[in-house]
Amino acid sequence: MHVRAGFTLVELLVVIAIIGLLMALVLPSLSSVRDKAVAARFQSNQRQVCVGLFMLANDRGGRLPGYVDVPNDPRSAWWALVSPYINEPHPVNTPGMTWERYEHPDTIRRSLLHDPADRSVWPGPVPRPIRNNAQNGRWLAQAHRASAPQGFGASFRRLSHVRATSQVAMLVPGMSASEGTEWAVGMGMLPWAIQYYGYDVFSRYRSDRLYCAFIDGHVQGVDRETVLRETSLGAQSVFWDTQARH
Repeated sequence: MHVRAGFTLVELLVVIAIIGLLMALVLPSLSSVRDKAVAARFQSNQRQVCVGLFMLANDRGGRLPGYVDVPNDPRSAWWALVSPYINEPHPVNTPGMTWERYEHPDTIRRSLLHDPADRSVWPGPVPRPIRNNAQNGRWLAQAHRASAPQGFGASFRRLSHVRATSQVAMLVPGMSASEGTEWAVGMGMLPWAIQYYGYDVFSRYRSDRLYCAFIDGHVQGVDRETVLRETSLGAQSVFWDTQARH
């Protein structure tokens, strides 16, 4: 009696084809689940940073910080000021935390200020991801406000003076790491960034929605068309509150 010892080539090809078909059916759903998990993590990060900014503002007489309060003083940058409130050590106010550790890729990926959807790296002297959870405000210091146009989004705003709290963005996604560092354009004003660089600086890593945290504390995914429309409105946009009238 003859007993076959293995598979024929045809049987093996059929099995491989079935496996390939199953993978083609399953992988898109897995990718969708992963993307939703990443988006949920970023929204959670934004909520925690919002809480930290609210506590910081409470200690500052109800006023949110600006991009920097004092020119050329890293201790007055908003991400440094909020760091104790979100349990995120910063070199300027945490003994033992060095810039080398602070800028280590693993430290950045754990940061609440990092967008986990951005898998690119800053192509600098030491390639690394960046902290790209950005404040909706101009890249200007408190000392420059007298000579600057009024309207800073959430920068330097007294919370009690904002009427449309559910419409004015406080935190927005910063640029992709491939476009620059967080200390350059990554924490700048989103409408300016879109006008100067185009939407591609964000769509390279998040093409569907940009998740923004608003002054009333809620986080909302804003679609591309809305972002571009509000940006085109300039001073008339409630979303960006560029004239600080809302």
